[in-house]
Amino acid sequence: MKDIAYLQLVEPFVPDEPIVTEEGQEEGVAERSELRVNWMLYEQGERVCGAENVLVEDVSTALIEKRGDLFDLDVVLLLQGTSVFSTQVNIPSKQLKHIAQALPFALEDNLAEDVDNLHFVPCPRNSQGETPVLVIKHSIMAALVDRFNAANLSLTAVLPDMFSLPAIDNGWSIYISGDQLLIRLDKSSAISIELASFPIMLNALSAERPAESSDELPLIVDIVVEKSSSDDDFDSWFRTLFNSQMADRDVGLNISFSDADAFQYLCDHITENPLKSPVNLLVGSYKPILKHSQLLFSWKPVAALLAVFITLQVGFLYVQASEYEKQAAAIDAEAKQLYKRYFPRDKRIFDIKKQMRSHLQKAGNTNKQLGFLPMLANVGEKLNEINDGGRESVISPLKISFDEVQGEFKFDCLANGFGDLDNFKLHLEKLPLTVEIARATQDGAKVKARLKIRSAS
Repeated sequence: MKDIAYLQLVEPFVPDEPIVTEEGQEEGVAERSELRVNWMLYEQGERVCGAENVLVEDVSTALIEKRGDLFDLDVVLLLQGTSVFSTQVNIPSKQLKHIAQALPFALEDNLAEDVDNLHFVPCPRNSQGETPVLVIKHSIMAALVDRFNAANLSLTAVLPDMFSLPAIDNGWSIYISGDQLLIRLDKSSAISIELASFPIMLNALSAERPAESSDELPLIVDIVVEKSSSDDDFDSWFRTLFNSQMADRDVGLNISFSDADAFQYLCDHITENPLKSPVNLLVGSYKPILKHSQLLFSWKPVAALLAVFITLQVGFLYVQASEYEKQAAAIDAEAKQLYKRYFPRDKRIFDIKKQMRSHLQKAGNTNKQLGFLPMLANVGEKLNEINDGGRESVISPLKISFDEVQGEFKFDCLANGFGDLDNFKLHLEKLPLTVEIARATQDGAKVKARLKIRSAS
């Protein structure tokens, strides 16, 4: 498990105003405003250190002092949900690429901002077949990435804070801190609202669907309340508030209190890999580039030297191959002249090696091997012997052929069984012959076989 540094902005982020020239062109910002964050470092899933309300530029220094470097460290920003607008659309296509292309047009009439100024992040479809969408201004995303890069903290994920809560099957997760509510509705939907707006949200959901068909209302609601922002009557007060809007629903309401603040609680309860989260806002043009260790040597000079070496080596091999090709052509021409001198009757030379081998084998067979008739006589003698002088039909000949060049006698026959075939082979091998069963297959009650017979000398 990689180490993760979680960060949270102390105040909702507002991009610095750019300098605008007389021609209307933007030329950066006059002076960067302070950006303060809370941060926590987790190693192997365990919280090891952190700090509150510090300058973002000081975080990288603290992390390097703790770890030695920033290699193999994921930097995850939990962004306040107030900076993100969430909605959902119904787009027939199932391909993420097509959905991303259609989102600006599908939401154009519902957004006050020009869609060209907005960054859209589609999430997996929900149980109703609709696609939840997260929307944030490009100006906020670009400025955030720029500020953290300038502070030597390249972000690997930006998650809306309400998605840090665990997703519950058929239920909601709610975290209450002061007058702010973070609500995780399901795996791909979450909202951040003020406590005063909660009854309005419940009322709207209850009114949208009748009780017997409402799929959006939960069966279980797990509520965690930051203890420092509640009093002794909060439990009963919230239950009364909730039940007044959900009186006709059978909902399990679980309320617990946390000593930790919102940031620490959210960091401790993130259950999915932030980099693989479907609600990671760093997609598209904001997708991060993988970091490499600063301790690693610079590979570019080595790559340049390697490229030069490979180029020289390829050039050398090409010249060498060309020289070898010329030598091979000269040797081939010389070989053809010698072949024509020794075998003038061969008008066509197509493969000197094979043709020369054929002539040598033919010469050897003429001198050492038995001819067709002597070999036929030997096979006939042993065939008569095993068939008991013709009184039995143990081996029946089918076809014979003789390859004069190879000195090979081919004998196709039918045998009563494999044992008789092996016995015939043994009889032949008593003569100065080598016998090979080239093939043997069952043919009804008989065995059909081919023997290759050569002179043993």
